[in-house]
Amino acid sequence: MDIKKYNDPHEDSGFLRYAITHGVTELLSTATYSPDNLIIATEKKLEAMHEIIDRDKTFWGRFKNWFNGEKPDRILVDGGMLIQLFELSKQKSPYTLTSSHQYTIPYSDLYELYKKLLVAVAPEKAVKLDKSQTMTIDIATLKSASDKIFAYLEEANITEIPLEHDLHWVMKHKEALDPTKEPRFSGLGQLTDNYDAMVKIANNNDENEDDTPIPYNFVWLATLLDYIGHRAL
Repeated sequence: MDIKKYNDPHEDSGFLRYAITHGVTELLSTATYSPDNLIIATEKKLEAMHEIIDRDKTFWGRFKNWFNGEKPDRILVDGGMLIQLFELSKQKSPYTLTSSHQYTIPYSDLYELYKKLLVAVAPEKAVKLDKSQTMTIDIATLKSASDKIFAYLEEANITEIPLEHDLHWVMKHKEALDPTKEPRFSGLGQLTDNYDAMVKIANNNDENEDDTPIPYNFVWLATLLDYIGHRAL
């Protein structure tokens, strides 16, 4: 684990400014967290790191990171918080840490500490995190479940759903699956376009290759199923 002590660049920028900055930093560094608040604080650190990494993809983003003294490969963590992370996750720090100091740590190391923290103090969240990384989806199971759901609609004599809204927000897939970062909507999609694509697939007799089913069709189908799920109540 690569932990480095952080040297404040404002240390030589004037006694009064440094005294105020140092006093606030020391107060925050020695704050004591409850287990739940430590989880939240760590998640916010990971979220902030994602923003720094995203900004580093553009010229002006890299300039802003440089101006703020932020690096895409390391994140600043208060000494007190880092000590509590090691203690509550039942891990031993490879270095002697001081609560009043600040340290930089790679994102991957902080994320590993976060996972071990969940195992120690919130095992139910750790199980969900672990399952999301190891569980597989059985296609036959999904097909069987969807057949039964559609059968339910047919038994209830629901054969059509009025399309009262057409436009819907679309977000980037990677952001939608990242729980440490609030997703940003990247554009608008149309349910009518998605339904037209489903009609073409349903009527396709293998003569038109443009209407041959492909895996990405699930993305369009999902928007329609989401709409039906909220309307057919």
